[in-house]
Amino acid sequence: MIETGATKLISASALDDHGRLPRSVATASNRLKAAVAAVLLQAQAAGMVRPSVTVEEVHLLIRGLAQATATMPVQPATLERAIAVVPTGLSR
Repeated sequence: MIETGATKLISASALDDHGRLPRSVATASNRLKAAVAAVLLQAQAAGMVRPSVTVEEVHLLIRGLAQATATMPVQPATLERAIAVVPTGLSR
C-alpha cells in the first residue's frame, strides 16, 4: 500500500470543486480502510496490538508513509525499516 502512494496522491488531486472524491476513488479508499480495520481487529484479538489503537490512526500512518514516499524518493531498505516501525509502535 505504501509503495503505491503516488497513485493515491493522484487520486486525491481528482477532488471536485466541493472537495469530494469521485465515487470510484471513495469506494477504493473505503475498501482499504475496511481491510485495515479487519486486520487491526484480528491483531487486537490476538493480543498483538494495543486495544486503544483505532483504525483511523493506522489508516493515517499508512497514508502518511505513502505520501512521504510519493513526494521524496526513498531507498527501499529505508522504507522497509520505516514500515517496520509502525507495528512496533502499535504492539503491546
